[in-house]
Amino acid sequence: TIPQDDDAHVAFVALPGLAAEQEQENADWAKEQRELEEHFVYQTAEMQKFRVRSALPQKFTKEPTERITELMNKFINDQNEGERKSGCKITINNPTSTASRNMDAFWFTPVVVNNIRKTIRTPADVGKENPL
Repeated sequence: TIPQDDDAHVAFVALPGLAAEQEQENADWAKEQRELEEHFVYQTAEMQKFRVRSALPQKFTKEPTERITELMNKFINDQNEGERKSGCKITINNPTSTASRNMDAFWFTPVVVNNIRKTIRTPADVGKENPL
C-alpha cells in the first residue's frame, strides 16, 4: 500500500533466467547470463541518479558495452528465435477497485512506471480517499 500523500516509481526489466540444470549443462551460458544480469542490475540502479522531479527516466542512461550487446543479440537470436517480446506480462492493480494496467515486457528493455497512484487511478477513483 502506498501512503495517501505519497506515490511510487518502479522499473521492471525482463532478463533471461538460469535453471539449475542449465548451469551444469552449459557453463558458458551460465557465465554469460550472470554478465547480463550484473549489467542490468547496475543499469537499473543507475536510473535513480537521473531522476527528474523524482520520476525515473524511461530508458537506461548508458548504452550497453559491445560485449553486453553481443550477449543480448546472442540470446535473442539463438535462444529466443529473434523474438524480443519476453512473454512476461506486468500487471499493476488497484486493490480498492477493479482498475488495473497491463503491459508487455521486452527482453533487456526497462518498463518504467512513474507515479503508480496516478497511473492506476481511473476517473471513478478521483476524489476517493486512498485509492491505492
